[in-house]
Amino acid sequence: MKYLLYTIFFLSWNTFAQNVVTGKVYDEKTNQPLAGVHIINLNNNTIYHSGKNGTWRIRANASDTLFLTHVGYEPHKVIASEASNVALKQSTAMLSQVEISASNESPMETISRLDIELRNPSNSQEILRLVPGVFIAQHAGGGKAEQIFTRGFDIDHGTDLALNVDGMPVNMVSHAHGQGYADLHFLIPELVKDVNYRFGPHAIDEGNFATAGAINFETIDYLEQNEVNAWVGNFNTYRLFSALKLFESESKNQQFYIASEYLLNDGPFDNPQNYDRINIQGKYTSNTENSILSITGMYLYSDWNASGQIPPRAVENGVIGRFGSLDPTEGGETSRASIIINSETILNTDGLKLSNDYYISQYDFDLFSNFTFFLENPVYGDQIRQRENRLLYGGETKIQTPFYLNNNSQFNLTGGVGFRQDNSDDVSLENTYRRNTFLGYQMFGDIQETNLFAFVETSYLWKDLTISSGIRYDNFRFGYLNKLDSTALFEYQDNGIFSPKFKVAYNVSRKLKLSANYSLGFHSNDSRAILSDSELPLLPRANGLDLIAQWKPLPNLLIHGGLWTLDLESELVYVGDAGIVEPSGETTRKGIDFAARYDIIPSLRIDFDLNVTEARMVDAPKVKTMFH
Repeated sequence: MKYLLYTIFFLSWNTFAQNVVTGKVYDEKTNQPLAGVHIINLNNNTIYHSGKNGTWRIRANASDTLFLTHVGYEPHKVIASEASNVALKQSTAMLSQVEISASNESPMETISRLDIELRNPSNSQEILRLVPGVFIAQHAGGGKAEQIFTRGFDIDHGTDLALNVDGMPVNMVSHAHGQGYADLHFLIPELVKDVNYRFGPHAIDEGNFATAGAINFETIDYLEQNEVNAWVGNFNTYRLFSALKLFESESKNQQFYIASEYLLNDGPFDNPQNYDRINIQGKYTSNTENSILSITGMYLYSDWNASGQIPPRAVENGVIGRFGSLDPTEGGETSRASIIINSETILNTDGLKLSNDYYISQYDFDLFSNFTFFLENPVYGDQIRQRENRLLYGGETKIQTPFYLNNNSQFNLTGGVGFRQDNSDDVSLENTYRRNTFLGYQMFGDIQETNLFAFVETSYLWKDLTISSGIRYDNFRFGYLNKLDSTALFEYQDNGIFSPKFKVAYNVSRKLKLSANYSLGFHSNDSRAILSDSELPLLPRANGLDLIAQWKPLPNLLIHGGLWTLDLESELVYVGDAGIVEPSGETTRKGIDFAARYDIIPSLRIDFDLNVTEARMVDAPKVKTMFH
């Protein structure tokens, strides 16, 4: 990190920052800063995006014309000499507000707040469904994390798709139920500001699990107005939501709000789900001229009875009905309490930016399942219990700086370091009867897993061409204590992996952009599996290539097309339901992505998404598996 800072300051002294214009962009109605605003100098094609506190800087002469666009706001042109403070006016989300540029940012990789409000989702999983090429399924009661499917993967609960909320990872390593388990139920849908998604292992700031891609949720910093809503529906469904501003400064640069959600749902089942969930979120945000700070607290508690799967013959023979259950005591209980601290500061007039995202989370999980009913134990049945108590903490510090060179080109440098620590106590797989009777342990122990990482990426923008390259290093320490052996001590294994990234984008015209991304990534295996079998791969490698075209033939029509491949060195997976490693060797996937967005009128849009994937085991017989 020390050498990275030296490099940045050295380059700052040896580049030219003349004719650089700085400013800040706000929401005209709320007077709050706007992040991610697209700023283009129409005279020299220089591009920049505003930071979290709305600040931006761009190479321009005083007489140059700047063009500012942001989804959900009217486009705005301004002379550079008059652009120190720009207010954008809210409007219906229209594709006419979207600009295609040679930067690595893509308008087809963001779901804006207006997009979300148009759908009026009742939970965060419905927002996840808006991501093109991702679909989800719920089973065994509403309290479990959803099954996720994308790019030819049955990702289970998150093994090959990284999910984050305000910089805090959602995926759980070495989880009692399954590797990468990602439960988003702690996220209140009304508080989601936007969603950024990136497919493939190409993001330099994404490491573990980001093989098929990564999805990042951001919550709102400022509440526009107080709100209380109530819903009543079928199957004894009740939902309450409230959001209140508890403090707001006179200049509106500081605010503290608190929001809550309560949900009760029985579902259509003979044995009512009795799904009971409460969410609370509080957030304090302070915005100054050159910095923004947010402190967020989140809390989730839920319990439920699981619907579970049932054998068709039991229904056909009249033993139970279509919505019946052979084991009405399936279900679970989970909670998560988190604190997240996010900050972004402009350190000098040259645009050196420091970002920090840190978190701590206390997580509890207790799940009762019965997949085989009376196959293994004809007397007491085959119910299992999976539970854990976890403390998770970590974070990331990132430095970014632009340099403006003599040939009217732009050079950006990004570097970062971070860590993640998971301490899971009493991680168990047990045999139980009707929840209340303990029959014995299959596995029982403590897990300690540490991930240290660092990355650096350079980006060079010249006219209509952007070339980016970077490298990321992740180091892991896997630790497991087998509590079923009274003489055992913690066992550890260490391993590290380098992940290079390369991206190139070219604007053929203002309406057409071509890009290519080639990167290496990985996902980690479960600590219990690694320490029980030294031959298992610690960090299976992923190799991804994406070729993308984005075309805007009409002001109200945006088209995205892509060809991609993704190869995985191994898909050996630890199965938490059985306490075993499920063998799966090298795999290869290739596919086509196509998406179109067409605005008929300001209040009516047509979305079309088509995703075709061919997934194969490399050494298996050539049998095609198609996912649409």
